[in-house]
Amino acid sequence: MWINSYFPFMIPCWGKLTEKKLTEFENSLDMQNTIMELVNLACNSIHFTGLPETCNERYFKLCLILSGRAMIAKDSELGFISLNAVPDGKAYNIYGETEYVYGYGWNGFNKLYTCYMYGTDNTDAEAVICRDNNMMYPIFNYILLYAQRLSSTMRTLDVTARKLKTPYFIVCDESQKSSVKKILDDIDFNRDAIITNKSATPNMFEVLPTNVREGALQSLWNHYNNLESQIRSILGIQSAVNQDKKERLLVDEVTSNNEMADLNLDVRLENYKLFCETVNKQFGLNIDVELNDYLQPVIEDNTSINDKLGGGNDEE
Repeated sequence: MWINSYFPFMIPCWGKLTEKKLTEFENSLDMQNTIMELVNLACNSIHFTGLPETCNERYFKLCLILSGRAMIAKDSELGFISLNAVPDGKAYNIYGETEYVYGYGWNGFNKLYTCYMYGTDNTDAEAVICRDNNMMYPIFNYILLYAQRLSSTMRTLDVTARKLKTPYFIVCDESQKSSVKKILDDIDFNRDAIITNKSATPNMFEVLPTNVREGALQSLWNHYNNLESQIRSILGIQSAVNQDKKERLLVDEVTSNNEMADLNLDVRLENYKLFCETVNKQFGLNIDVELNDYLQPVIEDNTSINDKLGGGNDEE
C-alpha cells in the first residue's frame, strides 16, 4: 500500500533489537502515531452528506488532507466516483482554472476528465474539483511538521523522565563497564541494584550529576501542549490550552483561544460549500457539508461553551 512509503509499519522483535535500533524504532513509531492521530482528527472534523452511493467519503476526505484537492467525476462507465484530482498543467487559463483534470484512485486507476471551470461554459464538464483551501496546499504538510515537533518533544520527555530516575552519570574502569551497566539496568527496570565486591568495587566509581531540573518535565509538557494547540488550531479544531490551571477557563478566554481555529476552518469550509453548490448545479445532486461537533472544551462547572453563550436547548 502506498502509505507504507511514509511510515515504517512493522512489529519489532523486541529481544533482537539493539539499543540503538530500538531507539530509532520508538522515535519513528511515536511520530507515526502522532501523524495518524492528527490525520484522523482532520478527517473527522467535517462530513459530506448526500454523496452518491458510488462515491467514497473517506477516500474523498483523505485526498483533501493529503493532496489539498479531490474531485467528483461523472464517469460514462462507473457513474459518479470520488477521486484524487491532479490538474493538467498544460490546460490552465488566465485565472488558474484547468480545462482537464486527471482522476486517480487508490489502486492506481487514472483517467482524464473535462473539468468544470468557473466563469466559462461548462456544458461538457465531467468533473468538479474540491479545493481544501484557495491554494490547494496540502494540510498534511502542516501535520508532518508538527508531528515531528511533537514526537521530538515527547521523546525528550521520556529521556528527561529517565534522567530524573537516575540523575547521574557513572565513570568507571573499562573492566567494570558491564557490571555497572547491569546495575543501571536493574534500576531502570525497577529492580533492586545489588553490588558485589567481585563484580564491582564501589570506590572505583565516580558519580557525576546530570543537573536535570525537577521542573524540566513541566516545562516540556507546557511546550508539548502549546504545539498541540497550534496544530489543532491549524486543523480548525477547538481546544482549551493551559489545562493545568487550577481554575477552569472563562468563556472569554476559551473564545479567544478558538478564534483562530474557527478562521482556519472557515477557509476550508468556504471552499467545500462552493464545491457542493457547483456539483449540485452541474450534476443535479444534493451534496452538502457539515461540521462534526466534537472535542469542545468544557469550562467552569462542566458546562459547554454553547450553553454558556446561550446556545443550549434548556426548557423554559
